Amino acid sequence: MTKTAFKTVEELKKSFPEAFKPDGSVSFEGIAGAQFITQLPDDWKVGESLYLTGLKSLKALPEGLSVHRRLQINRCDALESLPADLHVAERIDVISCRSLTQVADEMHSPKGLSFSDCPSLVKLPTALDVDYLRIVGCNSLRTIEGGLRVNKVLVISECNEFKSFPEGWSVGGSLILTSCPALAALPQNLSIGGDLEVEDCQNFRRLPDDLKVGDTIYIEDCDGIEIPQALENTGIDIRYPNNFSFLPLPDQVTSLSP
Repeated sequence: MTKTAFKTVEELKKSFPEAFKPDGSVSFEGIAGAQFITQLPDDWKVGESLYLTGLKSLKALPEGLSVHRRLQINRCDALESLPADLHVAERIDVISCRSLTQVADEMHSPKGLSFSDCPSLVKLPTALDVDYLRIVGCNSLRTIEGGLRVNKVLVISECNEFKSFPEGWSVGGSLILTSCPALAALPQNLSIGGDLEVEDCQNFRRLPDDLKVGDTIYIEDCDGIEIPQALENTGIDIRYPNNFSFLPLPDQVTSLSP
């Protein structure tokens, strides 16, 4: 194969006919030669889902790319960012893209967004508004910035450097935090509409006394965590192991023990 840059969908389909599926989806999974593609057609509109798998030479997505359903980007090692004019209706999954550093602030928000094993990712868009956001194994990401909205479920897992949320931030549904060793505490005035789950965050030490949780707090494998007595007294359902302590109310001089 000699051609690696494609300016029209017709050219791309002629070189990779097996990638174009009868249902309107396009998938490069297991397609010979896909690793040499350096450019995809601008203003490409995919009627169903698009699976960019193993396009190791692709440094940028085409301008004006529109995907009606799902966009999966997997093992595209040279890709550095998701552009502002990318439009995906339902879901974007980015997997093992080792050079990806950021997502443009102006990018259209899909219903769901997932990043897995993207070790260079340092920034998420502040204007993002999604139902579901999942971040796993992104070890350069340290914070979620204010302005980002998650309406149903936010999962942050195995992100070794992640340490903070903005003060006064809110999650419309549940917040799930697992295996984030740099996370020591949650911010003041955090509001969570559903459950809060914190698991295997070994340096997580305390919950804020003004934390608002709509359903249940689950805490597991977080040694030495402190539960403010003021939070306990609100009647929130808190489920935790035995290795915790209460922080006293301001007018108390000694800790309470279970």
